[in-house]
Amino acid sequence: MPRKRAGFSMIEVLMALVVLSVGILGVMEAFSLSLRVTGDTERLEEAVGLARRRLEEVMVTPLGTPVLGRRTSGGFESTVELAPMPHGLVRGSVLIRWSVRGKARQFRLSQVFRPVE
Repeated sequence: MPRKRAGFSMIEVLMALVVLSVGILGVMEAFSLSLRVTGDTERLEEAVGLARRRLEEVMVTPLGTPVLGRRTSGGFESTVELAPMPHGLVRGSVLIRWSVRGKARQFRLSQVFRPVE
């Protein structure tokens, strides 16, 4: 009568290693993707903050003071535009441009306000 062998065959061990390796690679790719997305989100938050600061600066500055035009800071380019509106109001618009991994991104923030005299 043949004796039964205990344990796993070499093929079973190799297959288990292949399955484990594929699983580990999938987890590593998911982690890498989450880091990229987090970085993109942080840059967008910086752009929104910069747009808010620039727009607030424009709103408290008397008309005619040089706050318009382009500025570059921390990899962001900001452009401020003012457009007159009825009843003495002004629409201020701030456009923020930046690049993420070679792709151009932009964010625009606008608000209507009464200018400071």
